Amino acid sequence: MKVSPLATLTTLATVGLLAFSSTSFADNRQGFYAGGNWSFIDSNAADAAGNGVDFRSLEVVGGYKYRSWAGVEARFGTSLKKETFATDLTGGEVEVGIDHYESLYYRLESANQVAKFYVLLGFSNIQTSNGNSDESGSESGASYGVGIGFVMNENLNLNFEYRDILDEDATTFTAMSIGLDYRF
Repeated sequence: MKVSPLATLTTLATVGLLAFSSTSFADNRQGFYAGGNWSFIDSNAADAAGNGVDFRSLEVVGGYKYRSWAGVEARFGTSLKKETFATDLTGGEVEVGIDHYESLYYRLESANQVAKFYVLLGFSNIQTSNGNSDESGSESGASYGVGIGFVMNENLNLNFEYRDILDEDATTFTAMSIGLDYRF
């Protein structure tokens, strides 16, 4: 079952608003944070059999919160393995992979003692390759997302997010992620 991006954004926004209905905002911490995400990436492509082209990736996250509600963030990710898809060009199969992707974000965050709701606005570059012919391609463009992080302890957060990593012309990569970040 494929979930529409609009439905995902609406659900995350509703959960975020409910989590922040409390008027006591306690997170005034500033400083560095680091973490990682496990992502399910969906592209707008389909193989010759009509199957969606999807990837699993690991991502390293690092950022600096310079105000209680704003910060900057950098991410680097790569797919766990190349995926094999049917092709009608040769009647065979082709291996496709995300070699790596990088993202820079401006992060707006609202927090209370239980959770954090955040919005990401930025830019991403994604490098893909075709394992059968050693061809590679690169796309860059605007990137955005929303997420909610639950406070595990004073420094550790469990995050769930939806991101549009890249949406340029005919190329779209969206991600649903789960991750942890540690605030220093």
